[in-house]
Amino acid sequence: MTAVMLLTKLILIPFLSLFLSTPNSVHINHAPGESPEINFIYFSESGIDLNQISKGHAGEGWLLYYLPGHDYGHPSLVVHLLKQTEYSTAIAEVFGSPPGLNYVPIRIEANTVTLEQSLKPAITMMAPDGWWQKNGVTNYNLEVQIYGPIYAMWGGGYDRKFGPQGSTALIEPGELGVQIRIKDINRDGIPDWELRSLVPEFPGRADYRSNYAERKCDSPVKFDLGISPLWPFVAIEGSFEQLPGQLRPPIVLDWQAGKITHFSELVTVRNQNCSYSFYTIEPLEIGELNKVNFEAPLAFYDLSGQGKGYPNLFLRAERYPAGDRWFNQSSRDFETVRYSWRNAIGDRRWDYKVEVAGFHPYEFQTSIAGGLLMVDAMPYERFPQWVIEHQWPVVTFVDTQGSTDHSSEGIYTWSPRQLGDAYLRGEDELPNPDAFSTIRQGWRGEYRHTKNLRPKLYLSPIDNNLHLLGADAGLLSLENGLILRESNLNNDHYIDSWTREKFIGEVIEEPFNSTHWEIQEAIFAVDDYLIYTGGGKVKILPAAYQPAIIETDPPTDHSTWLSFQDQVESITVNKKDPHNLVSWLVDFPGDAFSISGASISELHILHNGFQFILELQPGFQTSSKNELLPIKDLVAGTYLVRHEGNFSLEHVTPAELSIDIDYPGGGLSIGNPGLLKLVLENHGLETVPRLILIVSAQVGEQVMEIIRHPVDAPGGELQQFQFSWQPFKAGTWQLNAWIEDKDGHILASQQQNIEIQPREVLG
Repeated sequence: MTAVMLLTKLILIPFLSLFLSTPNSVHINHAPGESPEINFIYFSESGIDLNQISKGHAGEGWLLYYLPGHDYGHPSLVVHLLKQTEYSTAIAEVFGSPPGLNYVPIRIEANTVTLEQSLKPAITMMAPDGWWQKNGVTNYNLEVQIYGPIYAMWGGGYDRKFGPQGSTALIEPGELGVQIRIKDINRDGIPDWELRSLVPEFPGRADYRSNYAERKCDSPVKFDLGISPLWPFVAIEGSFEQLPGQLRPPIVLDWQAGKITHFSELVTVRNQNCSYSFYTIEPLEIGELNKVNFEAPLAFYDLSGQGKGYPNLFLRAERYPAGDRWFNQSSRDFETVRYSWRNAIGDRRWDYKVEVAGFHPYEFQTSIAGGLLMVDAMPYERFPQWVIEHQWPVVTFVDTQGSTDHSSEGIYTWSPRQLGDAYLRGEDELPNPDAFSTIRQGWRGEYRHTKNLRPKLYLSPIDNNLHLLGADAGLLSLENGLILRESNLNNDHYIDSWTREKFIGEVIEEPFNSTHWEIQEAIFAVDDYLIYTGGGKVKILPAAYQPAIIETDPPTDHSTWLSFQDQVESITVNKKDPHNLVSWLVDFPGDAFSISGASISELHILHNGFQFILELQPGFQTSSKNELLPIKDLVAGTYLVRHEGNFSLEHVTPAELSIDIDYPGGGLSIGNPGLLKLVLENHGLETVPRLILIVSAQVGEQVMEIIRHPVDAPGGELQQFQFSWQPFKAGTWQLNAWIEDKDGHILASQQQNIEIQPREVLG
């Protein structure tokens, strides 16, 4: 009697239900015209039903999953369930359709399901506990093997290769690709950790060799039992990532094609409150202390204690140990850590980020995977504090300004890596000139790479915004081609210049550090003065202000998160309007010295004061009880204003640059580097900004560039620069030094010949 006959006579012959179940179906959402449901049916020649084999009874059975348009003789998926004795491991072999077909070719005779001999399983699952589900709990103590191009590792890369002929997989059907170990320590149906390992070596490719994920706190979980609840490992639909607050079955199909596409994560990384994970290029080896690299670790935290599936603190370390081949075999450890947080309960939105780059060795030995593995990374509980307590040579800070943008991994923009990896490793003298030159509209970013400090923040009373302590500069992108540029003029710990600028070029996508910008308004906070210029007006206000209302660390735990909110939000709720900089002066008492028909430009910090260019238009007027600047008897024109205890004015004379190589002579030989000096002087009073200082050395036809350095040339100022040079050849070298403007015009130059002696020979 055929299987079809058995199915039609179930009502007449009840005992046959031991051998063959009635068809079941699960509805799924599809586009119009596609199948609205997935059916499944169970066969067993041994007479054991699905409930029994799921609970751990010995026996053998087959689950067939099929579309209504296909009969169960043409299933999209086949699962072979086997347990040889009551005390043995439960085994499941999962088959998808072979190449060229959209169903699994099978034969059904009586209650026996037979597959073609050439067909190999796409997935094998072993449950050492001997059962799949009982008492409403799913068994997630599993050993899994993945064969063929199934996406079973985050960012694995093995499932596809792009080339002239399109996309093809690196792993063939039936070839072992990934091994997975999953553990549910307390057997509550929620996996506690999982380890995924890439089996093929793929030499020379920077693929992930290991994924590790560990659940670090309890959060509500809704169980999705998929299509066949008694064997709840086949999903109705899905992808690699789990949804927040849900645990869906891991086996995901393209049902129309009959192809297994994913074996999903079972320990949620991004979409649960608390998780600790590693995505490493080097494999994680049992029994060794693993020097983890690449994403090592990723950690998600719920500082609120009230999260519902989304964290509100995220740390991502990208780390390369000294000598790592994937970071140019750097001589020391290198890492960047992206540290993003939300001032509210997690909802995939983020308020702030600090991202650090530096060279701190990982001096930890942390046990993971229930003690099976050791890694040299920070423990989950220690990671945030480790970042905040260290000093870092490069730090960026981003304030999303209330953006509604969503992300599962914090704030990506403005990574320290924009400066260039070669610069960070010390191989290049200068950073990427376009680094931090753009930012998305509405966001504000700041960066620091000239000081070694902790990633500390402060609140400024000038704009009521949060800032990075020691920032070199910053940028707020406004609408309609406007930006607010922040600067640290005296290179201390605080931003002291804000200029709103309008793009006047033709292509708005040009970098924000280009010269095609026109200043509309500016405020400077220097030497107890607030100086404003804009709209044909100048205001100079003596103001006794502190550069910071408070200084604070990014939050690291629940108590510091609450404290951060209390300290920061009461100030930032009253942040100043970037479209109206003159209104910023209102909060500071005192009588401002005001000039109408005037403007200020080129403000520079001096050794004991500051200076700026004052442009007085015909008919200018002053209105103030206190005449800080003696201008009432002046005529319209351009003046250099200096403050060195008191204000003084001089007519601006045209810029006149000179450059000299200061070399005393003697002492330089091959292998004996020398320290040379350059003197740059502007003999006029007109400041020349945005210049490039270049020094090269030439012997014969060989030319080497020694330095290329951006500089400003303030009026009347002398600047000195030192540089190290190590010649590689004896003879007469010609040193060439010159200053270029933005258009490549040479404004000053100097040449000097230097005799280099042969290498000294030790007696």
